Amino acid sequence: MQVSPAIPMATFEHLPADTQCPLVKVGFSARALFDLEKTPGQSLEVWLKEQRGKAKEPLKPASGMPLFRKLLALNRLCPDDKTLVGVHVFSKLTPEFAGRFHDSLDSLQLNTDCERSHVSFSYLNGASPLPFLQAMGINLYLSANQSLVEQALAAGIGAAVLQTEVDPDHQALNGNSPLKIALDGDSCIFDDEADKLYKSGGLTAVWQSDAEKRDKALGQGPLHKFLVGINNVRRCFPREIAQSPLLLYLVTARGFNNKPRVFSTMNDLELAFDGAHFLSGESKEPVLRGIAPHLFSMIAKRILELQYQQAFLQVMFLGGPVWH
Repeated sequence: MQVSPAIPMATFEHLPADTQCPLVKVGFSARALFDLEKTPGQSLEVWLKEQRGKAKEPLKPASGMPLFRKLLALNRLCPDDKTLVGVHVFSKLTPEFAGRFHDSLDSLQLNTDCERSHVSFSYLNGASPLPFLQAMGINLYLSANQSLVEQALAAGIGAAVLQTEVDPDHQALNGNSPLKIALDGDSCIFDDEADKLYKSGGLTAVWQSDAEKRDKALGQGPLHKFLVGINNVRRCFPREIAQSPLLLYLVTARGFNNKPRVFSTMNDLELAFDGAHFLSGESKEPVLRGIAPHLFSMIAKRILELQYQQAFLQVMFLGGPVWH
């Protein structure tokens, strides 16, 4: 009788001296961090003139700011005094707006953390950030621009639509609690092989394929590189959940018949999670409520969408809010 491999557990230790940092690179669009939205019907010229008149006013934070803060905090808390998470901000504005953007970060008392994390900025004057995402090795690009996210995903770059209507001042997002990241499996950190099989032959086809390929690792999905990087960041902190500022969870619709291949893949890649939930097709909502993640990512119609909502995360499909 074959024995299923155990869920991998990480070996937590200090980084070797020759470790290349950062371990993971995250890119934010300026609109994901600050409210830069135009009034409906407002021309770009009018909007730019309005913004120039507000040059001394701090920008209002947008929905990506809590995550931005917590990623910077991981660098501050690193026991080896290394920059674990590389953060780069991309703006389509002209360099003349750089002063207001930096002053706005200062108003949020983030200047020290930004300096500690070596946060970098690009002001592109209307140009696409896509070539820079590839050249700079960004593992996860968070934007409010759906079209850019689609282009990034098509180019093999992990990317997500970060919703802009969420209150960034919510207490659950800004406290001292650890950063909790929950990731879906198929079509997210793994490829879409299982989803295609399910559509053509149902769960039976998926189970049969996984049984036949039990020892073959699952293919890489759009967030594979981000998972590998953030997993290495997790290893830099204590193994005990109560002592770590970063916690990682797997939340997948896969069930009992599928998990051996998932475990085998995780072991091959030396990946580990603080918790793994195999839901056999049941709703993810109760588990997400229990985890209360700051970030949950999954694929919906080729768009990876992330949204904060109070103490848990709601996934927004293109047609509206739906729990998968």
